[in-house]
Amino acid sequence: MGYFVIFTFLILIVVVIFAIKKFFSDRKVISTDEYFQQNIVKVEYEKQTITIGKRTYPALSVTGIKTEYHINGKRNAQAVKIEVDDLVKPVHRVTIIGGANSADELSQRICVALRKAGGRDFV
Repeated sequence: MGYFVIFTFLILIVVVIFAIKKFFSDRKVISTDEYFQQNIVKVEYEKQTITIGKRTYPALSVTGIKTEYHINGKRNAQAVKIEVDDLVKPVHRVTIIGGANSADELSQRICVALRKAGGRDFV
C-alpha cells in the first residue's frame, strides 16, 4: 500500500509541474529578426513558413485567424483558431490559459508575423 501512495504522489507532482510549465510557456514570446514564437506557433520570416505544433505550412496557406473565449465553460480558457489550406487538418486550435487579453494578443502577433513572412493581411 505504501508504494501505491508514493507512486500516486509522484504522478501528482509531475502533473503539477507540467501544468505550471505550460502556464508560463504559453505566455513566453520570442521575437527575433528571423522568427516569432509563442506557445506552439512559430513563424519563420525568411522561410515564409508557419509551424503549428508538428505541422509546417507556407505562410500564404493561412486563410483565417479567430479568437475564442470561455472554452468548455472555463472562465480563463481562451484559444486562437488558425485556419489553413489543408484537407487533413484545416483548423488548428492553440489553447491559452489565463490572462484577459492573451488570445487577442497572440492573434495579433501571429497576424503581424505572417505579414512579415509574406503571408496575407488579416486586418
